[in-house]
Amino acid sequence: MHEYWTKTDLLKLPEIKKPGLMFSQDDDANLIGVEVTKDGSPVEISGDVVANVTRQDGSTIQINGDSDGNKAWVVLSDEAYAVVGNIGVFLKVSDGDSVSTLCGVEAYVYKTM
Repeated sequence: MHEYWTKTDLLKLPEIKKPGLMFSQDDDANLIGVEVTKDGSPVEISGDVVANVTRQDGSTIQINGDSDGNKAWVVLSDEAYAVVGNIGVFLKVSDGDSVSTLCGVEAYVYKTM
């Protein structure tokens, strides 16, 4: 089972350098992550965490993420939401033999003033 984090959960992560803001005045808006559990118990995540971000212009940007225990996350770069329109973010973990998609998020990028 994949549980989406609340802002309180995000505060428990190790200190993360965030390159930009997806939403004005929201310091955690460009951080996407999941906590993986099975029957309420944490499931250890091992392997490489990567997000594939598909933009409105058809470009796909790959961003390396991180994990700690049963949490996996990625911090979106400015390039990920540099184009106005729809974006899809797919957070995946790969252990070399297999790839698992942990979550998918769809969003819309608006032009800023």
